[in-house]
Amino acid sequence: MNNFWKKIKKFFRGVLKYVNFAAAYRRGRLKYNHLFLNITSYCNSNCVYCEVKCLDHKKDLDFQRLKKLIKEAKDLGVKEISFSGGEPFVYYKVWELIDYTISLGLELNIMSNGLMIADFSEEKMAALKKLKRIFISFDSPVAEIHNQLRGGADFFQKTIAGVKKMLANDIKVSFASVISNQNYSQLEDLIKFTSDLGVKSIFFQPLHVWSNYDAVKNIKGKEDLLPAKKDFSDLRKKIKNSIVLAKNLEIDNNLPAISQWIKNYFIFQQPGARKGKWIENILPDYKCLEIFTKIFIDCDGGVLPCAMLAPRGNLKNKSLKKSLLSLESLKESIRKGNFPKECEQCSCQVASNFTFSLLLSPLKNLKNLAEFICDKF
Repeated sequence: MNNFWKKIKKFFRGVLKYVNFAAAYRRGRLKYNHLFLNITSYCNSNCVYCEVKCLDHKKDLDFQRLKKLIKEAKDLGVKEISFSGGEPFVYYKVWELIDYTISLGLELNIMSNGLMIADFSEEKMAALKKLKRIFISFDSPVAEIHNQLRGGADFFQKTIAGVKKMLANDIKVSFASVISNQNYSQLEDLIKFTSDLGVKSIFFQPLHVWSNYDAVKNIKGKEDLLPAKKDFSDLRKKIKNSIVLAKNLEIDNNLPAISQWIKNYFIFQQPGARKGKWIENILPDYKCLEIFTKIFIDCDGGVLPCAMLAPRGNLKNKSLKKSLLSLESLKESIRKGNFPKECEQCSCQVASNFTFSLLLSPLKNLKNLAEFICDKF
């Protein structure tokens, strides 16, 4: 019973946060609160659905510009920063950047594949304790499948060894998992594996068929990882069962914010599918929150409206504040419901936007809201 009331309190705290966002959204007064920063284009894995290996490393921002950027973000009111890449831990000055960010009083998350963590010294583990959270890419409880997706023969073993070391040091860890035709049938096993390991949360996103980086073309054959139409009913069942299992095991997750739209997403990503209708099929009244509250900066200094949209300028030789001004007309257009064509590729931002849209327009989305609440509780 105590756990139930804890969930209720957490849910209503989340509702209050989104209600405040909704009020500011309607008045056009939302402010940035989170910086997503790709600190390097180098990576020590070779994921089958990621184009990072095609990036030009020579264009990466230098260390001093990264530090200045973090300070500029704080001065704009940003409270939280997430380091990604590439792989953040291969960046040659990552520990200095971690210390600097925390010294400014900012909350810091790191998105990592976890391959290096098992070999970290006690000093480095102590530094990781200061982070808000580390998100570890993890796609399957079956070693062979995780290794195949992530591109290394022993990646499963290295990643899990790193996770166990962090848990032993009381470092907050979450899993981040990409749903594809290689692992959707294992979602329940993945939830159970997460629980058995001692990780308390796992967050999902569907496979993103298009390139993850605007500067390079998407990998050929990526669409081969999409679930087929014949799999859609089974996918939906697996997600629903996983939601129930996660409740029972008290594993925090975002599947309730994914289950209602993932089928349509995969339909519109199929080769030959009629494009231009994906966003219209998410909800009767779908809005974007991410572009108003989060800043996305690529390794080369590109200023991205969000993770899916092409850069609208570069801040190598310009302040963050001035660079963000280039997004204002686009943001206003999106607030009015005019989505750019690139939004038809979106997957990773939809879960939070889905939740926000339900609470922004509950009457228009009443059926979807009822299902969402049922899934949550």
